[in-house]
Amino acid sequence: MVSRGIDLFTKISIILAGIFVIIGLVFKYGYNVFLWIGIFTSKKHTRTTQIIKYFARKSTIFISLAITILILVFLVNVFYGR
Repeated sequence: MVSRGIDLFTKISIILAGIFVIIGLVFKYGYNVFLWIGIFTSKKHTRTTQIIKYFARKSTIFISLAITILILVFLVNVFYGR
């Protein structure tokens, strides 16, 4: 029963980590695309471009969060796993 719960925890955590990595990479490398969209939709640098710049700077937080989740999953599997 315990191992089944850990397997479920592992699957959910890995999916979460993958989502965080994707979000981080989109914000990091899709930054220029977002910026061009913001420039074309509004001639001035408005609030949307400021929000985009903010998330582009914070993209490393998402990636480091995903790495932390993967490390936690690994440790849980080592100590409570098979």
